[in-house]
Amino acid sequence: MVMVSADEWESVQETLFWLSQPGIADALDEARADVAAGRVLDEGQARAALGLPARAPRRGRVS
Repeated sequence: MVMVSADEWESVQETLFWLSQPGIADALDEARADVAAGRVLDEGQARAALGLPARAPRRGRVS
């Protein structure tokens, strides 16, 4: 018998779900190649591409 926390069990279940999805390995390989080639967006670019408003600055955040 093995005991794991509920969070750990949920993590295992989610990992198994994604690993069972057809084509996921190819999609991950493609994503890794995109990152390696610099084909990435920062948060502002991603929000704009998705038609989302810019995120409001957080109060009290130290840059």
